[in-house]
Amino acid sequence: MIPLDPLPNLIDQVYARILEAIIDRTLPPGQRIRQNELAERLGVSRQPVSHALHLLHRQGLVAESGRRGFEVTELDPARIRQLYEVRSAIDALAARLAAGRARTDAAGRAQLEAALQAGRAIDKNTPSNT
Repeated sequence: MIPLDPLPNLIDQVYARILEAIIDRTLPPGQRIRQNELAERLGVSRQPVSHALHLLHRQGLVAESGRRGFEVTELDPARIRQLYEVRSAIDALAARLAAGRARTDAAGRAQLEAALQAGRAIDKNTPSNT
């Protein structure tokens, strides 16, 4: 297997920049997002912008506006709370399933144990901020 590149790929970088602009309201709710302009401002092609916008759409942070592309959605605190509740249920299920598989997979269990020990070693070597 080829090792993964630790640097985020272009789509992830574009996604992060757009998300940051939504959060800090550089792109306010209702703002139409023009892919060409956004790609030019970020210095990338339209393709990573398009992929990033589709990811943001799945998360409900941008909405399709017909043939006009996308626009930033209004962030509703109740909706965000619901999304986190769903996410916590999914994360708990994923952890439960992973733990069940680790019981029957000795090699996988050994890898998880090694990762846990590595994390503990890092934590011991990290200066406390308190």
